[in-house]
Formats: sequence, C-alpha cells, structure tokens
Amino acid sequence: FMTPQQIKDLIAPPAKDLDALDAWASSSCFTSHDLAITGDYLTVRTDAGCAASVLDTTFQGFVYNISNLSTRRVIRAVAPATIPTAIAHLVSAVSGLNDFPVTSTRFTQPKLGANPGDEMTPAVLSKAYGIDATGKHGGSLALAEFEQEYFYPSDIQLFLENYSLPPANITRIIGTDDPFEGDLGEASLDVQYAMGVAPGVAAWAWELDAFDLTAWALNVTGTPDAPKVQSISYGSKESAFEAADMERDNREFMKRGLQGFTILVASGDSGTGHEGIFRCKRFMPNFPGTSPYVTSVGG
Repeated sequence: FMTPQQIKDLIAPPAKDLDALDAWASSSCFTSHDLAITGDYLTVRTDAGCAASVLDTTFQGFVYNISNLSTRRVIRAVAPATIPTAIAHLVSAVSGLNDFPVTSTRFTQPKLGANPGDEMTPAVLSKAYGIDATGKHGGSLALAEFEQEYFYPSDIQLFLENYSLPPANITRIIGTDDPFEGDLGEASLDVQYAMGVAPGVAAWAWELDAFDLTAWALNVTGTPDAPKVQSISYGSKESAFEAADMERDNREFMKRGLQGFTILVASGDSGTGHEGIFRCKRFMPNFPGTSPYVTSVGG
C-alpha cells in the first residue's frame, strides 16, 4: 500500500504552486489555513466578513433541517464568488461557499429478527453471519458519524451488559461528542452494535458536523494510526448530490484504497430506494453506497 507522502508525490501540484497558495492564504485575513497531507486540498477558516472581502461576494444565513428533531444554521454566498486572479489558475473548485450540505436519509424500521420472535441482537447477527464472537479479533475499526449524531459512552456499557458481553470502552473519539445537544439514534446504534458484534476490536468514532464525505476522508488520512476499516451508515439519494461532488468523493475513496483502507457503506434502508408513495416511479439509489470504490453492505 501507499503512504500519504507517496500519494502526494503522485498527485500534488508543483511545489511552486503550493507555495503560491500558501503565500496567498497567509497574506489574507483568514484565521488559519491548512494544506491536506496529500497536497491537493487547501482548507481555510475565516468569518463571513473576511470571505466576502477576499472573494468579492455577499453572504447570508440559512437554516435547514438535519432531521425531524434538529436544524442547522449555515452561512452561504448569495452572489457569485470571484477567485483572486493570482491563484485562479490553481483552483479547480471551491466548496462551502454556495453549496448546501447534503442531509443523510433516515428511516424508522420495525423490529426484525433472524427467527420468529427473535430480536436483532449481537448474538443473532453473529450466528447469521458466522462471526467469531470470542473477542480474539484484534485490529480496529472506525464509525463515521455526521449531522450532530452523538452517543453516551456509558450506554455502551449498559448495552454490552444487557447482552452478556464483556465490558469495553470506545477507544477514541475524533471530533466532539455532545450527547446533550444532538440526536442519539444513529451513532448509538452504530457504536453499540459494532462493539457488540466484534468484541475485542478497538472502536473509534469520527464525529463531523455536516455530511461531508471529502472532509471526512481528508480527516482520516491526516490522523495517525487511523483504523484501516472505516464504516459509514449514512447516505442520501444520488440526485441530492452534485455530480462534481460525487466525483470528488470517489477520488478520495480511491486514495484511501491506495493506503489500504476498507470503506464499508450501508446500502440503504429501503432496497434501491425509489420515488413514489403508492408505486415506484423510478429507482433512487443511495450514495456513497453506489460508489465503485467502497464495499456496500446491507439489503
């Protein structure tokens, strides 16, 4: 497999171009800026006033629904942005200006079991899929969580105890886990069942605010000793994404593959997904489960 430096040597722009970008960002009013470890993304942090001045645009606040229970406020440009002439030829795309985050799709499903009357417990899953539940796996895995989906670490102990499994703690949380402020459904389900089905495996949780797969992938690459198995239970219909955004995400998935990462993605909660209430008008497959560079799992 390749190291991030080897990938950078393969795809990064010339050093003089990176120096030009760094000089421009350093001389601007940005709070801070970082170049991705692979040399192909520049992330800047700033306020709306600075961005409006540098990019000659105007910003406005918007509120959108993350779920039935949560909303999020974002600042976005309401006029075309102008990339400064000095660096325009070095920039292929800018995100976070006028693109709104895609929200993932969530469904409420009835309780299902492997046999009549069975709950979908870790033991049922282990039996159905032939998983060794002895706690001798070793290795590690990480669970990606988006859109302010959090969990109580103490609930993990209660879950494991309820199913007579050995006690364990989440190994590491990347980002902020604030269960008092967010939703508790998706992340709790992910963490508890991952640790219940694979006892002894070091489990990490990746907490990101927006459902931004490129930001997640860059974060994973920039984190030392990140688990090589990465799990994403989120997705949304392909039509909710811009084609350029899916292409950018796919490039990041390819680069993670070059590094030896396995990316597991939920295929969706409703088969292919579809439009129409009483009959299927057309299929609506979920991304990133449809990406050819991940392993899509589920039914």
